[in-house]
Parts: sequence; C-alpha cells; structure tokens
Amino acid sequence: MQSLLPPPYEMKLTLCMQAFAKTQPHISAEMMTSAITNLNKAGFLPDTICDVDKVYACELTKFLEGQVSALHNFCVKWAGQMERKYSRLTYQ
Repeated sequence: MQSLLPPPYEMKLTLCMQAFAKTQPHISAEMMTSAITNLNKAGFLPDTICDVDKVYACELTKFLEGQVSALHNFCVKWAGQMERKYSRLTYQ
C-alpha cells in the first residue's frame, strides 16, 4: 500500500536517487551512496539538482558528465511527478 503523504523533506533526495539508480545499473551502489551523501551535505534536493553546474555536480557525485546530464533530466521529471501526485491529494 502506497502512502498518501509526500515523502519527508529529508528523504526526497534519497528516494529520487534510489529511483535514478534503477535506471543506471552501471553506477555502483557505493558510488550512488557516496553521491547521495555529498549532495545531501551540499543541501541539494531533486528540484534543485538541475540548477547545479555540471562540473560541480561531477565533483560532488563522481559521476561522468553524461551521467550527470541523465541525473539532471531524471530529477526534473521525478520532482514534477511528485509535485503532480501530491498536489492532487491536497485538493481531494
């Protein structure tokens, strides 16, 4: 059963990155965990990652530039889906 509540603020990045990891099987679990930790330390959320300079994002995540581009695109879509999903619940 899925929760009707949005994920807690502090879990949004982790949940987004876990979903992204499923689309990127060539990124190791250790690398993904490190990226989540570094992005959290820098204060980023799924809806702000797309504003991060790609070079800086590569430094934070240790991902290749193409992987960072995929992450940016994924986060935009993920954040939009979450916004639509939970905004509908607010108005029901």
